[in-house]
Amino acid sequence: MLLWKLYEVYVFYLVVRYLEGKGYRVKRVKQGEHDYSSFVAEIGKEKLFLTFNVPLHFSSLEGVDDIQEEKEKFKGRPDISLINGKRIIFECKYSSLPSYITQGRFKVMAYMYEYEPDVAVLVYPGLKTKVRSYTHDDKVTIDLDSKIKGDKRYVDFRFRTKEGVIKKIYMAILDPELEESDNGNLQVIKSILDEVIKPHQS
Repeated sequence: MLLWKLYEVYVFYLVVRYLEGKGYRVKRVKQGEHDYSSFVAEIGKEKLFLTFNVPLHFSSLEGVDDIQEEKEKFKGRPDISLINGKRIIFECKYSSLPSYITQGRFKVMAYMYEYEPDVAVLVYPGLKTKVRSYTHDDKVTIDLDSKIKGDKRYVDFRFRTKEGVIKKIYMAILDPELEESDNGNLQVIKSILDEVIKPHQS
């Protein structure tokens, strides 16, 4: 399996660990049981649906020119999505190259338009200490990376919708190679998702 795919699986594993820590029971869903879900997390009567690398049914894409019969293939495919009334999207980039992380930054912004999630999260393992930058956007990414490598290990971008609602995009470092990385990375996931996934009410 390619490293980028392993990284997506690792981030998915952290999300599942977070949910299990909240008391959810996560199980795979039989094909066809739900239109857009690969897994479901349950606690009491509450269900939270998880998808892995699939387009979501609430895409705002109406069509591409006259290619209506193939519209599905043009939809964005978020790496990980959580849906339970709230919509949370993860984009995973296993790279230390500024240009690739910059692409990811703009990709989650595109997902904010197409899917209107409550939160979108770009995760990556961190840039190399010495990297060259040839564009303004990559320089911004390098500056952001330096800030992210502080105590919190993430930054947030806040956007105001036309309705006046504030939504966030997070850019976070999840590095599987860091010492005691699982607990540290899980804490980053927890800090972000706790703002969206509220404690279960019995």
